[in-house]
Amino acid sequence: MSTPPKDMLPIDEFDLELEIAGADLPQERLERLWRDTSLDPARAEIAASEAWWLRHRPALRAAPQPPPRWRGWMMAAAVAAAVLLAWVLLQPTEPASPDVRPRGVGGVDVGWVRDGAPMQPGTLIRSGDQLSVQLSTEPGRMVYVATLQDDGEVFVLQAEPSDAQGRFVLSGRAQLDDFEGREWLVVVSREQRVRQNVLRAELQRLLPEPGPGPGRWVVEVTRGRTTR
Repeated sequence: MSTPPKDMLPIDEFDLELEIAGADLPQERLERLWRDTSLDPARAEIAASEAWWLRHRPALRAAPQPPPRWRGWMMAAAVAAAVLLAWVLLQPTEPASPDVRPRGVGGVDVGWVRDGAPMQPGTLIRSGDQLSVQLSTEPGRMVYVATLQDDGEVFVLQAEPSDAQGRFVLSGRAQLDDFEGREWLVVVSREQRVRQNVLRAELQRLLPEPGPGPGRWVVEVTRGRTTR
């Protein structure tokens, strides 16, 4: 039985772990890793865990310098803790519901703001609430942020390319009006610019139950739902 070339070997979560650890992977393998959507759940779980840790980690306190004979033991303990954390982050879990806080390739983050402060999970969504959107993708990709109503109305809130580092942040915040039907926030990432009438027709075809897809993330913003 022949063996495929190394650059054609299948990629898996082990490659993702190597990328996170900063391993020097071949450029072609990195590009295949970035394009592989089957690893999206693992990326999403890592991004969610890192965000949770940044929000909840305790403040560090200064401590006296340990005696020299303990330094080697503490270094070994730190390495073991890092390996354990990487293993925990890559364990399979139930996929997060895309209803309120979706994540996908590049770690799309939809934040909820009320009266200038982030809203906690379980808060009831209502008219006047504000949304912020952040996205990490390839540099120069066109990013569209739009809302889609169950009556077919589509409103494009922003259409701009990601920056040189592949980052995109919604200009300001989108505020929910008093629409009483079902509504979704849709984020679309494309290699090239598309006409807004084409984008509107594409989003309308997602009804009656819009869902995520390649380069597309969907979050329901129907009033009366709760944040997660």
